[in-house]
Amino acid sequence: MPCRLKLLRVVALLLCKTVLDDKSARLQGLLFKAVFTKDRTGFVQSIKANIVWHILISILTSTIDYYVTSLRLDWQDRMYAWLKSLGLCSRGMLLRTAR
Repeated sequence: MPCRLKLLRVVALLLCKTVLDDKSARLQGLLFKAVFTKDRTGFVQSIKANIVWHILISILTSTIDYYVTSLRLDWQDRMYAWLKSLGLCSRGMLLRTAR
């Protein structure tokens, strides 16, 4: 997969994570409101919604970490190939020090 496509996926996933974090903050606000007003049904609904949103956020965070690591390795390989083509590194030296 090309690096540009991976980079676009990371940007899109980060935007989605921002939206989910914003929604999660609003849900936590509703949770505190339910606690202070002693609304039990609102509290239970807010807890359930918070659990679902945090599961989604954790899945999204893991996916972002995967794509960032993959992107880092792609760029590292590109840089190594470029330095090797210039003759600036000996056999495997750069690879050993970078990883």
